Amino acid sequence: SSALRSAKVTVILSDDGKKAAEEPAPKATLEVKVEQVQSSGSSIDILFPAGIRYVRLEYADNSFAIDLLKAVVKDNKPLTIRSYSSPEGSPTANATLAKNRAECMRQYLVAELGVPADRITVESCGEDWAGLAGEVEKNYNGANRDEVLKVLSDEALSGPQKKAAVRALDGGATWQQL
Repeated sequence: SSALRSAKVTVILSDDGKKAAEEPAPKATLEVKVEQVQSSGSSIDILFPAGIRYVRLEYADNSFAIDLLKAVVKDNKPLTIRSYSSPEGSPTANATLAKNRAECMRQYLVAELGVPADRITVESCGEDWAGLAGEVEKNYNGANRDEVLKVLSDEALSGPQKKAAVRALDGGATWQQL
């Protein structure tokens, strides 16, 4: 599923001069109204296809998310960009991809939406294991679902260990489906 291989950049609204909370904010969805994303800690997700760092309005619900951003950036609140990659690929390449996505999103906010650069904080978070677990929970009903969720929720395992454990379930067939 392409949804499971997508990764995201989350733009989080902060109170004036305060950094956004460390806990992930609720995800924006199509039902979210502009008024709901104007409070501190609200977030808007921009999705990226696997391996891509540039903002693509035509991908997923990105044009909707950008419309929400256009409406809320006018209030001059600080923004935090948290950038992620999918766990597919090497951790080093994924860290670089997440960093590049964050920078592309910053450039987009400055160039296209006129957000002053000094209002933007960037956090590159690397591989999004929690996001993958959430997508599996919501969208994956294939082989080894329960085992996959158990592995992905195991906080004692590193990213490479999680990847190896899921790949070992059935010779990599489940990992390929994800």
